[in-house]
Amino acid sequence: MDSASKRQASSFFRFFVHSMSGRRLILKPGQVYGGFRVISEYEPGGSSNAYKCYDMKNSRNVVLKALFKGEIYEKSGQEEIRAFKLFETNDFEIIIKLYGSTMINGHFCLIYEQYGRNIYNLVEFFRPLLFRTSFIRSIIKVVVNGCLIMKRVGIFHTDIKPENLLIDPMIDISENRNTFVGTEQDNQSVKMKIIDFTSYEESKYWFRHTSSTKLYRAPEIFLHSRWGQEADIWSIGCLLIELILGKIPFYDHNPLLMVMKIQHMIGKFPEYLIDDSICVDLVKYYRSGFFDPGLLDDDDCQRVMSCPPLYSYSFSDDKAADLVFKLLRIDPRDRLPLDQILEHDFFLQS
Repeated sequence: MDSASKRQASSFFRFFVHSMSGRRLILKPGQVYGGFRVISEYEPGGSSNAYKCYDMKNSRNVVLKALFKGEIYEKSGQEEIRAFKLFETNDFEIIIKLYGSTMINGHFCLIYEQYGRNIYNLVEFFRPLLFRTSFIRSIIKVVVNGCLIMKRVGIFHTDIKPENLLIDPMIDISENRNTFVGTEQDNQSVKMKIIDFTSYEESKYWFRHTSSTKLYRAPEIFLHSRWGQEADIWSIGCLLIELILGKIPFYDHNPLLMVMKIQHMIGKFPEYLIDDSICVDLVKYYRSGFFDPGLLDDDDCQRVMSCPPLYSYSFSDDKAADLVFKLLRIDPRDRLPLDQILEHDFFLQS
């Protein structure tokens, strides 16, 4: 997603946040609420506000995530707590720590360890420079290892994206820019953690509802065909290509056009996904074995047909490109299995 599109999305998001402000818990910096002194506010989430706070009882900085008021949101918070109880102590080297929960003014709040900046902040900080391949490799390795931990306990994330990956808070990015951008050097490991398990799902089930952030959403989710843990593998592929190219080439704010761009740039959708789809608004554009851009108006058709195929993009690393193509396969059955990703040659480079 380019900077203009990001700004447009951010503007819409601020309007959305304002329109939902009556359901949010608004806390004032400097004030104390339930034993937590508010230091500052983070960027609001879709159904929550997050605050950097000082936990006066335990003498530590924490992140307080305040969910919307209401039974459905409290239930969602309790579900997230249940997910964290599945993890073992060592898992929190990669998974953010959840300290507990509390109620503030009728809002259910989750209390997390405070960690560093997220990867999206890092991308924006260094833009237009792109990350070094060795740092990209470190990011994807953390994500895959985190997903393997989740697979072990029978869940998957459903919302893999740069905003949900935090780097070591001890790293001063302005003083350590060579760790992230510039000429390749000896690979330096950077600690990272995965956050936000609000929308996790259990691996043993199939789903049809809309999930994940649109930029990183798997084709089967757009179609409302049955989808499962393979959707996270598509999201990892989207994250990888965004880190390499600085954008996700097939992104479009219109779901129909994004589906058509995926088809145009990557390949045809398997018939079984179409047959299984319950999304009439998309399937009605599927004719004679493909989504037909000729059924769109001229401007939308041009938006789709002007996209070059994905293989024509210039990748600085051939092995990274090969991994992208193995993750971004439209048929979820053909994607590189999660437990084989780290065996790919991209991770075996020095």
